[in-house]
Amino acid sequence: FHSLDDMQASIPVSKALNPRGDVLLAYEMNGEAMPPDHGFPIRAVVPGHVGVRNVKWVDEVVASKVEAEGMWQRGAAYKGFPPG
Repeated sequence: FHSLDDMQASIPVSKALNPRGDVLLAYEMNGEAMPPDHGFPIRAVVPGHVGVRNVKWVDEVVASKVEAEGMWQRGAAYKGFPPG
């Protein structure tokens, strides 16, 4: 995911495409347009992964064989792994 504030984050394609993975690209919240504070125009919602993968202000989704560039993806402190 790439965001309007230049943040980049990746999730495994197996998570993104899994029917039980529950990954969403949300454009509404409680039946209304996504508020700017919560990620308008689009927010990625990635249950089971570290919060930084729930990217706000998504403007591009990229399929790639490598991790996204950027400190929020490649920094050791953000290498959280989901259970299981």
